[in-house]
Amino acid sequence: MKERKLYEVTDRAGPWVAGQRRPVDGRLWLTDSQAAYELRLGTIRPYVPPAPPRRGRKPNAKG
Repeated sequence: MKERKLYEVTDRAGPWVAGQRRPVDGRLWLTDSQAAYELRLGTIRPYVPPAPPRRGRKPNAKG
């Protein structure tokens, strides 16, 4: 079985991407060979999860 990777659909994509309807959430699991053509067209890009929020220092409650 080939490994699948998660890709994000870009604004350049039409209603069909890699032979599939454009997903509502904008993400597709594809193999490297399935993604190659769409990557060249710029209709998908590798999915990068959002960075977790940075935790800053809390203000000192004592005053």
